[in-house]
Order: sequence, then structure tokens, then C-alpha cells
Amino acid sequence: MRTGKRSYAEVTFADKSVVKLNERSELTVASTAAGKQEMELHQGSLWARFVKGSQATVRAKTTVAAVRGTTIVIAILPDGSVLVRVLEGELSLILPTGEQVTVPTGQEIIVPPRPAPPPSPSPAPPPEYGSDPIPTDQPFTDATISGTTIGTTPGAPDFPQIQTSDPAQFSSSPSLPGSPTSQVTPPPPPTTGGLQVVVRGRQAFLEASGIALTSDARPRRLLGARLRPRGTVGPIFYSVAIQPLTDLAGTTRSRFTEGYLAYKSEEVGIIRVGRQWISRSPVTATLVGKLLVSDIADAILWERTFQKTQVTAAYLYDAEPFVGGKQQGGYLRLAQPLRGGSVGISAMKVRGGTTGYALDFSQPVIPNEVDIYGEVGRDSLRRSRYYTVGLYFPGLYQRYDTDLFVEYTKAPRGAPNFFSVRLFQTIFPGLRFVFVGARRGAVAGVGSGTDWTVGLIYTTQFALR
Repeated sequence: MRTGKRSYAEVTFADKSVVKLNERSELTVASTAAGKQEMELHQGSLWARFVKGSQATVRAKTTVAAVRGTTIVIAILPDGSVLVRVLEGELSLILPTGEQVTVPTGQEIIVPPRPAPPPSPSPAPPPEYGSDPIPTDQPFTDATISGTTIGTTPGAPDFPQIQTSDPAQFSSSPSLPGSPTSQVTPPPPPTTGGLQVVVRGRQAFLEASGIALTSDARPRRLLGARLRPRGTVGPIFYSVAIQPLTDLAGTTRSRFTEGYLAYKSEEVGIIRVGRQWISRSPVTATLVGKLLVSDIADAILWERTFQKTQVTAAYLYDAEPFVGGKQQGGYLRLAQPLRGGSVGISAMKVRGGTTGYALDFSQPVIPNEVDIYGEVGRDSLRRSRYYTVGLYFPGLYQRYDTDLFVEYTKAPRGAPNFFSVRLFQTIFPGLRFVFVGARRGAVAGVGSGTDWTVGLIYTTQFALR
């Protein structure tokens, strides 16, 4: 098994043992016999949970882990060292020298790539927010297409939407979904599968993004930034985001677009309280034609996966915090994997509006090359139907670091229909070129036209010690 960028693989064996492979990792499974699996990690990292009584074997370079029913993390670090962490149970480790070391629960060991005195187990870091590798909490625009989790709306769809709704969010690289892993100091961590170790009970980062766009429509230029302090304190994740924008006229607006606390555990799921991104629909490339007008709300949200069905429920204290008056209500979504993609159904009811609903989907047309996604439903506030359908090309990203969307939206009443092409091209890590071209339909006495936007977006993060 080999995973690419933004990808992960999950294998469930006949005895219900589970192995999850991180992005840019490679694993060979030599035997799938129940309780006696044999596998070798060639690069990257994995998380595994073997059933009680298992006698599985996991090799990583010259290190052999003899499993006796346990939950472990194994990673090949950038310098060639092998990290082995025992989250539950006990592990017998055979070192390159032939010596054997027992690693108990809550301990980890790093085996150097060259012969050296045998290392001794040391205390593993205390569990952080769900023991995730990077405390991103997967906010904003996540979509599952061709089995890949992506965040793909770093820029603005078009200038009028920037000025009348919320600026589109900047993306961040997703972590291994659902897998208890950790990351190494000093951050930022690499995206090449190396698993690093946090040795303190708290993590804090400052994520900073800058955006510079020019357009054929007024305002013709837009400069903006997004500052997002985030981190963990034990099992609690926190995040705050402030976005100042300045247009050609010199008008500057700053918006508080995110501020919440989150708790996650395997038993409870995720609970978020505060201003947050609500929608999990795969329709991420535009803010028009969505069940939620802006997708940012002041809310209390609960999310948990039962078997393969993801359930999201939220009480909306204010469904549109950037519009006058409180729009209180509720939101519910059910999502299910389907043939390499997903299908979901959502419903929302706010005070002063009807019940909105939507059916969304994402499916590979040509696996790992061309995907189709869409959403059809009724807008809660505008009280009218809409639909969006689009194509995404994951093969372009794997080969050229290019995110390309071709999308058509039949918008709710009062909003123009759009046919758009959106391209996000990685120039080097952190810097992306943006092109958005849209054919806009006529609405409310305003004629149709063609709009375009080009620009650059840069994103980086710093560890706050």
C-alpha cells in the first residue's frame, strides 16, 4: 500500500485489527492471517490497533515490533530513526543489535539509524486533543473526494462576495483522520510522513496567511490577512481567527471569523463551542448555493461517527453573525461513505426562515483523476431551491500540486447563477497562485457578465513557546 499527498489508507483485518497509514507512507503486508499479521513499514508512519492475543509483527527498517495485542504508533523519521510509541498494551521490540526491549503503555522509544548503545523507553507525551498529530481540528472547507480529505478554498470566489459575506477561508494541510498520532518539535512539522514527538502537555501555534488579489470588478484590489492562534491544553483544543481586509479605496474591515473551544474523545466524539465553520458539504469552492449562506455561525456543535455514518448536530445561537439580528436555530447532518466518495443529507431551521435541506455527494468518475461533486436543496433563509454541480481533478494535484474546480451553481432566489473555473497552484510550500474566472447570470435588474480574479496567497505557522 502506498499513499500520496492528502491521503491515507485504512485496513481492517478479519480479526478486526486495524492499521491506518498516514500520507506519503508505504507499507507491505506479507501475511493477513488472523492474529499473525506480518507487515513492514518502508516510509512514513502508521497507527495500529491489534486485538487482544494477537501475535502480529511490524518491521520498520532494522527494528522489529512483536505485537501482543496493543495500540501503537510507528514512524520512520526524516533522519532514518524509527519511533515506536505504545498507546495501550505492551510491545516487545527487537533492536538492530538483536537485543530485546519491552515497551509498556505510555512509553516510547526512538531507535537511531546507526549502531549505538541500546535506547531505553521514556515517557510518551501526555494525550493531547484526541491525540491528533497536528491540532488543526480540521476546520473550514473539508471535502472527501476519491478517498482524499482536502481543504481547498484558500481564496475568495469573487470580490462582491468578499465584500457582502465572509472572506473565504484559508486552507491548512489535513492530518491523519481519526488516528492518534503526534508530532515532533520544533514545528512546523514536515508533510512527508515523518512523525515527530511533542514532549510537553501544551501546544500553541500562530498560523498566519496573507492574500493579495486583483480583479476586473470593483474593488479592483484586495489585500488581506488571517491570524489564527491555535493549540491544545490537554484534551481541549482552542482556535481564534481575525481577518483584516483592505480594498482599493483604503477601506479596512476586520472580522472575528473564528473563536471556539473543542473537546474530542473516542467515546463522546467532538464538541465545539463558539464561532466556527459549520457545513461539511463537499461544495467548497463557492459561498453561493449553500444550505448556509456564510457557513460561519455562533454555535454549539456535536459530531460523532457511528460505524461509518458521521452525525453532526448543532444549536445555532446566530447562524449569520455578520448580519444584523440573531438567526437562532438548529442544524443536522448525516454523511456516509459510498464507493470511494460520500453522500450526505443536511437540514437547518432558523428563526424567521423555513426549514432548509440539502442532499450532497462526491464521487470519483475516474478514480484519483476526475471527481464529480454537488449539492441540491432548499435555502432556509432565501426560501428557494438551488443546486451546485462541479468537477474536481485530484490527479492534477498529485502530479502538479494544482487544485482545479469547474463548477455550475443554480443559485437561490435573489442571487445570480454562476459558471466558474477556480485554480489554486502551489508555487512553493506555503505560497499559492489563485485564478478565478466566472460567468455570472443576470439577476434583479443587473446584467450578466464575466468576472476574473488573480492573486497570491501565502500561509505559514510558528510555534509559540
